[in-house]
Amino acid sequence: MSSPTSDKAFYTIFGYITLGIIVLAIIIAILSKVFASSISNDAYDEVKATATEQRLASPRK
Repeated sequence: MSSPTSDKAFYTIFGYITLGIIVLAIIIAILSKVFASSISNDAYDEVKATATEQRLASPRK
């Protein structure tokens, strides 16, 4: 029994699909790092500012 697609066509299609998945994974990884770093930096700056205000407001012992 022979399949309707040849081996060469199958591996060509398989290669393109694999390449597409790899490229999408790289793009998603880059975008998630960009958004995660911007969100975490904003949260860190807010926490740092709050801690500084509390430290300055509390009397020294």
